[in-house]
Amino acid sequence: MIMNMVSKERSKDAQKVDYNYGIDLFRILAMIMVIILHILSHGGIWESSTTLTIHNELTWLLGIGAYCAVNSYALISGYVGYGKKRKYSNLFYLYFEVLFYTLTSTALFAYFKPEWVTIQLVINAIIPFLNNTYWYFIGYFCLFFFMPFFNIALDTFDKVTIEKLLFTMFIIFSLFPTLFHSDIAFTNNGFSFLWLASMYITGAWIKKRKISEMHYNNKINLLVYLICVIFTWFSKILIEILNLNIFGNLKDGTYLISYTSPTIIVCSVTLLLFFFSLELRKMFNFQALG
Repeated sequence: MIMNMVSKERSKDAQKVDYNYGIDLFRILAMIMVIILHILSHGGIWESSTTLTIHNELTWLLGIGAYCAVNSYALISGYVGYGKKRKYSNLFYLYFEVLFYTLTSTALFAYFKPEWVTIQLVINAIIPFLNNTYWYFIGYFCLFFFMPFFNIALDTFDKVTIEKLLFTMFIIFSLFPTLFHSDIAFTNNGFSFLWLASMYITGAWIKKRKISEMHYNNKINLLVYLICVIFTWFSKILIEILNLNIFGNLKDGTYLISYTSPTIIVCSVTLLLFFFSLELRKMFNFQALG
């Protein structure tokens, strides 16, 4: 679902010589990450494995590495969408594309597993807004209408004001909820329009400040990503071991494993910078399209 929506972000700039194919490669990686997360969570792999076993912890390492997928999509939306006009017709095309896939999958279930298909399920497939059936689609749908205003604000505010805004969002939406392990900002732990909007603004700011175009060793971005993944993974294992030894049971060790986690945010930002700086056109001698 997320894959189809984000593909709409690719603009006609592909016909320009300076089109960055690294962003497309980043999209592909994010798609793979979403699939990995769905297999691990909805596929029941995490639930079926025992905590603190090698199998369980290795699957969590893989999942943590992929956990920045949703943030990455929202960052890409901001990076690509900043400075461009929104076409509201694209939103209707997006809805009909979502409708096509949901009705097709529902029809398949109705054929192979008719007992699973109810009237309510069909209604939710047609009108996903009723029960928040597809949270990313709904969040993106709301975000779409605010994108022009966010872009105007970024063009209007000075550098210091924007950085204060980003710092405030980080503290309120990420740091405090992580420290207190509570959704105090009501971002629904990242499953919301509010969180997608904050990531959009961050991605747009990265483009506005041309941070991704600064000349430095791109290996640093990949290194920071790996450090954040390993640190988050070790924190989970450490918390579980301490809980087991102190309380005699395995309590939740996923304090840093959420879309709003500071380490997960850093993972998505560093991957955006890494893929933008790959310069695939030079590496593979791509020619301009058209």
